[in-house]
Amino acid sequence: MHSNPNPNSNPNPNPNPNPNSDPKEHMLLEPTLFREYHPEGVLLISCGAFHTAILARAGPSSHKKEVLIFGSNAEGQLGLGSEVESADEPASVTSLGHLLEVLEEVRCGAFHTLVRTSDGRIFSWGLNTHGQCGLGQLPVGDVYSDRVWIPEEVEALRGLTVASIKAGAWHSMALTSNGQIFSWGYGEAIRVRVKDNQLGLMNPDS
Repeated sequence: MHSNPNPNSNPNPNPNPNPNSDPKEHMLLEPTLFREYHPEGVLLISCGAFHTAILARAGPSSHKKEVLIFGSNAEGQLGLGSEVESADEPASVTSLGHLLEVLEEVRCGAFHTLVRTSDGRIFSWGLNTHGQCGLGQLPVGDVYSDRVWIPEEVEALRGLTVASIKAGAWHSMALTSNGQIFSWGYGEAIRVRVKDNQLGLMNPDS
């Protein structure tokens, strides 16, 4: 069984992906053209600590959408499987293939990623040491896994219609169509204090 994290510890597993390299080698000091897409092709971009996700149309006139993702996969944040170490070029998260017609939103945390569909479902993957994926404990055999390598549905929110999602560095939040706000992940990162619970903040498990 995975032990609970020390609430006083720093949840960052690796603040520098390559501590032996010169940080200046990886810096762009002014905006630089990265890619050119069809004007209506890219719908949303979200950045994590060492990965980036793009929600894009599958074709210039297609109603289908896909999540393109690139960067480090050290914590599973790309959703491409444990055999992929990194992606230098945007790669499609193929395990979301059954959702191409309903993908609506993608958000990156520091080392995890969230996706929302148009019918209000949430899928997540990546580092889950502090529950930021909202999936609870995922067993791999008899061993608890801190990393979720491919997208998994957030079952605790099933049956609700989620209208918006946000991913912080170590926590996540969701807003439903009827105004409920759900939060999960690293408690110290959820900087909300509500007198008498007026906003009805709660965990996905509640």
